[in-house]
Amino acid sequence: GPRGLAAMPALRPFAAGWHARPLLHLDRAALRAHAEARGLRWQEDESNADTGPARNFLRHDILPPLHGRYPALAQTLSRSARRCAEADALLSELAEADLATLRLPAGGLSVDGLRALGERRARNALHHWIHVRGLPLPSEAQLAQLWQTVVCAAADARPHLCWPGAEARRYRDALHLGAPLAPLGAPPVSAWSATEPLDLAGVGRLEARPAEGAGVALRHVQGRVLQVRFRRGGERLCIAGRGGHHRLKTLLQEAGIPPWRRERLPLVFLDDQLLAVADLWVACEYAAAGHEPGLRFVLHEDD
Repeated sequence: GPRGLAAMPALRPFAAGWHARPLLHLDRAALRAHAEARGLRWQEDESNADTGPARNFLRHDILPPLHGRYPALAQTLSRSARRCAEADALLSELAEADLATLRLPAGGLSVDGLRALGERRARNALHHWIHVRGLPLPSEAQLAQLWQTVVCAAADARPHLCWPGAEARRYRDALHLGAPLAPLGAPPVSAWSATEPLDLAGVGRLEARPAEGAGVALRHVQGRVLQVRFRRGGERLCIAGRGGHHRLKTLLQEAGIPPWRRERLPLVFLDDQLLAVADLWVACEYAAAGHEPGLRFVLHEDD
């Protein structure tokens, strides 16, 4: 695509700074003259003579006869690369403008919004979205499949597309993208004092933060050993603002929590009483009120 044909940029972001190539615009003869004028010693890498790598094959076997036939080849290719860089910049600007209208407050992109863009423009936005998130780019065929089998799937479908290093999932109107989910390796029950963060393999890190009038009331859990579990089915919870106990499954559906996240939400128990669901809800019977000291359970999910 244009980004690949644009070749090396003279300046690009790198870590916390920039990667600059200030001599990129100079041709080989100018660089050689510069080096010789300053008495620089030439260090030849013996691998340069190996025509196995594509770059050496092109340099030794393909470009010399082309230069002989087309003397302005280098300048022409350089001009084409600049134009491709400009085209890529314009496509990126268009993608950023589109993504600004597609991003959802709870994460992901609007599927209806992508469809409204049309396939070509949506694929440009998706390609850019994957790139800026630092995930491996899909092949052209995989990008087409992302549009056809995920974005254009039926409204009640839950499509899932993987390519090396990344995966796309859809739930309702939201398209989600990320690294492949790690296997859920946490034990069924983890004892936790809530004084130190708890690492949950394949999920993230759970910690308890002091809070005033929020979270679980400290008087209920101070000095007690809590248990952290995952859903087994049948859990019920009374939450503030709603009378009676409600099935956790119903609460998760109403909140629009994607199915693949539901099984990875840590549930905090005291004995067999459900106190909190990650950082989403606290059982009303144990909630801190007013200025009462409390603990908020905060989940830092793995990237």
